[in-house]
Amino acid sequence: TAEGIAVGFDSVKSTLGVTALAPQHRVRHPRAEYADGVLRSWQRESSEAQRALATAVRGSLAGGSNHASQVFTHKGYYARDKYIASLDVNAKTLLVVLTNERVVAFERKPTPDGDQYVALWHAGWDELAD
Repeated sequence: TAEGIAVGFDSVKSTLGVTALAPQHRVRHPRAEYADGVLRSWQRESSEAQRALATAVRGSLAGGSNHASQVFTHKGYYARDKYIASLDVNAKTLLVVLTNERVVAFERKPTPDGDQYVALWHAGWDELAD
């Protein structure tokens, strides 16, 4: 009966620890989406860089406090960029990411919910070509 199925389903959920009250956390972040479109096996470095691109928040250029020194981005500004490569710098506090659109430097700030990424600077390929 439908009641028996519902009870059985609830039993499986409680056994696995999946309840409406329990927050769900990813075991790992998804694979990076590469610029060449080739699906590659999961790698921690590229996955973290992809997460930084998708979740980065606004930062300041050269520690300035006025509005002109802001990196004019919003959360997810880099999300459409396609990952090419990344490099952890300075004991994993700085992440430099190379994409099909630009080079971006992120500051990594540890939080209880996982790392937060702040965009420090970026330079588009069109800017670098001049």
